[in-house]
Amino acid sequence: MPIAAAHGWIAAPVDYLRAILAAPELLSPASRAAMAQPAGAVDDEGRSYGLGWFLRATGDAVAFMHDGSLPGTSALVVVPAPGTAWLAVFTARMRDRSLRLRLRRELEAGLRQGYRDMGRVPEGDLFRLY
Repeated sequence: MPIAAAHGWIAAPVDYLRAILAAPELLSPASRAAMAQPAGAVDDEGRSYGLGWFLRATGDAVAFMHDGSLPGTSALVVVPAPGTAWLAVFTARMRDRSLRLRLRRELEAGLRQGYRDMGRVPEGDLFRLY
């Protein structure tokens, strides 16, 4: 069975975040630009899809988001701005798809609001704390 986007179970969450935040450095400028281009229509949540990521325009930037699950695990990663990301990993998967989508929407909205309320993002490499 392919693991698709549910990578939360193969690495510690902090290591998953390290990989997500390092990924842009591994890509060419052309690849990074292509990732930010919608490949389809905008959905009812204001998202489009491009090169493996859900995209949401956020002013002059593009936020990247992806979620995924397998039986017994689920994960959501959001990159709201370059150099900033959050991740939620669960050791459960709701069987009801509509409940999974509702949880993802509410979790994403809550984390996005928390990010806005934070005011400013802490500077420096915080990974050394873990």
